[in-house]
Amino acid sequence: MVNVGGVKKENGGSANMKSYFEKNNTLPIIPKSLLSSLEEIEKLKNCFPDKNFNHTYASYDVPNELNKFLLNFFDYSIIVRYQVIKKKLPIHIDVNTKSKFNYLIKSGGNQVKTRWWDDVKNPTTKLQECEMKELEWYYLKVDVPHDISEIESPRISITIKINT
Repeated sequence: MVNVGGVKKENGGSANMKSYFEKNNTLPIIPKSLLSSLEEIEKLKNCFPDKNFNHTYASYDVPNELNKFLLNFFDYSIIVRYQVIKKKLPIHIDVNTKSKFNYLIKSGGNQVKTRWWDDVKNPTTKLQECEMKELEWYYLKVDVPHDISEIESPRISITIKINT
């Protein structure tokens, strides 16, 4: 098991994390044979409780093979899910999560960005933005107001939450 990218369960980011995201080069590229298509993903259980967002955002349990593959790289308990975003996500803060790893499978279009803001209800300042590349891992702070810019097609990722 690996202490991934300097990330410790107790404190989230690596010691040198000075931004709201960082690329992670420690986690492996996921073999294509373990990745599901959008059609296959949408047949899985949607774990996102807010049904008002069904046509915008969904979170699905991953198949056992993918879960087992990723568990090998962590020395603590994690929750692994597929994440599907079909429309621009409003500014929000993730519930009960300080940070997570995201592996982008499909970006959702050209120049789709994750953006961090100074406030959820009245944002006036964009703190930072990141255009993630497909098939790469990122460590993201999600306890800060953030959104996803306009997308052109479904944005598909694998997200790993530290199980606290």
